[in-house]
Amino acid sequence: MVHNQKNISFWPKSLIVISNHPSMWEPVLLNYLFFLRTTIQPFKFVPYSTPDLDNYNKWYWELVKGRFIFVPRHKPDVMKSAFKKMANVLRKGKILIIFPEGGRTATHKDNNWYYSRLGHRLRPLKDGAARLALETNAEILIVWINGAEKALPVGRFWPKFWKRTDIYIGPTIKLTGDYQVEEDVKKGTEEIAQALLDLADQTGPVSKPESQS
Repeated sequence: MVHNQKNISFWPKSLIVISNHPSMWEPVLLNYLFFLRTTIQPFKFVPYSTPDLDNYNKWYWELVKGRFIFVPRHKPDVMKSAFKKMANVLRKGKILIIFPEGGRTATHKDNNWYYSRLGHRLRPLKDGAARLALETNAEILIVWINGAEKALPVGRFWPKFWKRTDIYIGPTIKLTGDYQVEEDVKKGTEEIAQALLDLADQTGPVSKPESQS
């Protein structure tokens, strides 16, 4: 179920959709936020997404890989090429979906979580999303997803379509600063993290409190 669909501009331009990343379901699921727009202008409004290639190298993902910009997280040289592709997409006025946690939330192994007041949590965010927003002057749409980790748990190939997933659409924010100034990028990344956690708290407390140890 989608909440607050009205927060999405009907004609979005140069938009970065930033979400938490509970499962492998979101890179596909978030495309449907723009379904009505894509029926009018599919080449303009079908979003680009940025998953890790290692998670989408099976044959059954072929139908949805057309607008994936794969992020080779462990190959810095190739990552630069992927970043340029993302920036070009935004400069052309397109929509880009990014998961700045850099991996699924549940697979994080360290204890350096970001926690919200009501117990929601995020992995520490990568700075690429903030840097892209500052470089291209793109707006950021904040999204929080609950339940996707139950619909497509780690290790499962096909979603459990009967499991409810809620998508909460938050505010659109605009970062200020210079993408070449690391302090501005760091500040922008923190602003994104806080916006995600604030939106998470608007969905209510976590159903099962997550350990903060």
